[in-house]
Amino acid sequence: MPRTRTEHDFLVVGAGSAGSVLIRRLLDQGYSVQVLEAGPPDDDARVHSPQGGPRCSGPRWTGRPLVDAVELSREIGGQRAFDAWRKAEVAPGPEARTRDDLRAYVRRAVGTYHHQVGTCRMGRGAEAVVDPSLRVYGVAGLRVADASVMPSVPSGNTNAPTIMIGEKAAERVLADAG
Repeated sequence: MPRTRTEHDFLVVGAGSAGSVLIRRLLDQGYSVQVLEAGPPDDDARVHSPQGGPRCSGPRWTGRPLVDAVELSREIGGQRAFDAWRKAEVAPGPEARTRDDLRAYVRRAVGTYHHQVGTCRMGRGAEAVVDPSLRVYGVAGLRVADASVMPSVPSGNTNAPTIMIGEKAAERVLADAG
């Protein structure tokens, strides 16, 4: 049966930096990966998700895998081996007692863990937005100096490569200013 856009080979919850490397490797091998990162609860009932991201609303969404993950995390964190380090649960907090409570928490807190790149193609040709010196085609005096010029998400975090892109852009601006 063909996959739909909302089905994935892997679901990675709480990816962090190590998870982003794993995700990159899975993607490089042709797998489809959905990444979810739970953050602190907020007062906004809407799910913070980019268009096309996880479907965490609507009548068919149960939240079961994420609620299961929260319950498992609580079970692991509640083991005697963690007594010396554990003080109190911060999120979802002790007031979340039922699966419905956890589902409500997950719906509020779930988000994606994306490092958006590649939206502003660098190079030559019809699909390129910026030239190799990061100048925007057709707009004098404007350069793009961020992760959007990367062709794909790097294996690690995007911070260091983005800093390098900014440094190179600064060098080119200074060189052009003569």
